[in-house]
Amino acid sequence: MDALDRWVRDNRGRLQDPLALTAAIDTVRNEPDCRPCRARLRALLWTALDRPPPAVQRRTAPDARGRRYLEALQ
Repeated sequence: MDALDRWVRDNRGRLQDPLALTAAIDTVRNEPDCRPCRARLRALLWTALDRPPPAVQRRTAPDARGRRYLEALQ
């Protein structure tokens, strides 16, 4: 829980509700056998994850070295 708490403090600027997440961590820390408390923390952590980009990103064109490598494969 300590590592998770540090992560929340380090990333609070990009989290929707860092205070709720910190409170959920403290609750689980104080009541480790509380299943609803763990479920609440888990739900809050899902909202903290970065969402993947909506579409596949194109690869950048290979540079000169990459082109030579691809040509050598042919």
